[in-house]
Amino acid sequence: MNRIDMKHKAKALIKENRGYYFALTLVSSLLIIFQSVGTVRQVVQLIQMISREMLNNTLTIETAMRFVESDDGDVMGNLLFTTIFTLLIMSVRMVLLNHYRNNHWEKHSGIKDTFYIFSQNRWVPAIFIMILNALYLTILQTIVMLGYILIAGFIFLPLLIAANHNMIVVLIIAILLLVFSLLIFIIAIICRNFTSQLTYLLLDSYNKGDSFVSAFTKSFRLMTIKENISQYLMLQASFIGWSLLNAVTLGISGLVFSNAYIEMSYAGFYETIKTK
Repeated sequence: MNRIDMKHKAKALIKENRGYYFALTLVSSLLIIFQSVGTVRQVVQLIQMISREMLNNTLTIETAMRFVESDDGDVMGNLLFTTIFTLLIMSVRMVLLNHYRNNHWEKHSGIKDTFYIFSQNRWVPAIFIMILNALYLTILQTIVMLGYILIAGFIFLPLLIAANHNMIVVLIIAILLLVFSLLIFIIAIICRNFTSQLTYLLLDSYNKGDSFVSAFTKSFRLMTIKENISQYLMLQASFIGWSLLNAVTLGISGLVFSNAYIEMSYAGFYETIKTK
C-alpha cells in the first residue's frame, strides 16, 4: 500500500465516527494546546521584558538568562507532565493501530480508550522504552550540537576571518554555512526517526510476550532500511501543511481532525513495513 492509499484509508476510518476520534485525542490535544498557550505566554513575557530593559538601557545577556531560568518552573512538575503526555500519546497510537488493522473503530468510549496503555500494565514497559529513547535522543542531540559547533568553529569561522571583509566571500561562506546547517538538520531528523516505530513495536512485543528491548532494536532495524526511512520522510513532509495549521491555531485544528488523521496514517505506515 502506497502513501496516498494509507492516508485515504486513515481518513475513511476517521470519518466513520468523528465523535469517537475527537474524544480519543481530546485529552492529549488539550495538553498540546495548554503547552502551546504556555509557550506563547513565555515568548510574550520575554518580548515585554526585552522592550522594557531596552527602554531603560539596562538590557544584558545576564538579565535575559535570569528571566529564562526563572520561568523554567518546577523540574519535577515538568517531568511528570512530559511523562503523562507521552504515555497518553503512546496509548492513542496503540488504539489507532488496532483500528487500522481491524478496518473499523471499536464501539467503546473514546475517552476510556485514551487510557488503553494503563490496562494490563502496558505502561510499565512503556516507561522503560521512554527512558531508553530519552537517553538515545539526548546522546544524539549532544553529538549533533558538538559536531556543529566544532565544524562551524574550526572551518567556517577561520574562513570568515580570512575573508577580511570581502562581502562576496562572506556571502559565499554564509550560504555554505546555511547549507551545512540544513544538512545537519536533515541528518538529525533521520536519526530521530530511527525510533519512530517504538510505540507500535512495543504493542506487538507485549502481545507476543517478547522483551520490550526488542522493540527498540526492531525500530532501528526497520528504519535503517533506505526505502522505509525515505517513505517515512515523505509521509512526514505531506503533513507539513496540517502541522502549520495546527501551530497557527494553537492545536485547535489538531483537536478537531488532524491529530487523529496524522497518527492513523503513521499507524498504517508501520503496518505496511513491519514484515520487512
